Amino acid sequence: MRGVWKALFSTVIVPVAVALAPVAGAGMQIGHYNAYIDGRYDFHTWIFTFVSCTPPDGIGVCAQVTPWNYPFMMAVWKWGPALAAGNTVVLKPSDTTPASTVLMAEIMAEHLPPGVFNVVCGDRDTGRAVVTHEIPQFVSVTGSIRAGMEVAESVARDLKRVHLELGGKAPVVVFDDADLEAAAEAIAV
Repeated sequence: MRGVWKALFSTVIVPVAVALAPVAGAGMQIGHYNAYIDGRYDFHTWIFTFVSCTPPDGIGVCAQVTPWNYPFMMAVWKWGPALAAGNTVVLKPSDTTPASTVLMAEIMAEHLPPGVFNVVCGDRDTGRAVVTHEIPQFVSVTGSIRAGMEVAESVARDLKRVHLELGGKAPVVVFDDADLEAAAEAIAV
């Protein structure tokens, strides 16, 4: 029986828990933003609890770009505080993981006025178009250092507010039997 439980745990319970964890986390985050909207949260206390967040005063349209890793929560972390502060959002998810963001947009469209939460899918050129567009006055990008440098240049020209979360720290494991040239080429992309 112990072997059956161990197999069940590793093949069913753990993957389901891992899959549902972002949903639970998103629910908690949205609860925080809701408390802020309802006036149950002092924003100045709240800002010191988190690393970064959208300013409390509405500033209009927020352009947001999320990465491929952890796409569900990354989107919530971006649009949650922006909407709570009274802004509208144009969010461009990674071209490799847009499904959860598109699903969120479809659900939110049933509850928000048209144009409050918008998702634009595409590649990095689409992200560049969203960020450099003249209308957004706040830009939030999670991405590579190279992308962050481009965004910083763009927002400086237009004097937009900006939040950059830059990485490039995605570890890769290459096993002994791997084709090293193919692995190096894939990692360089």
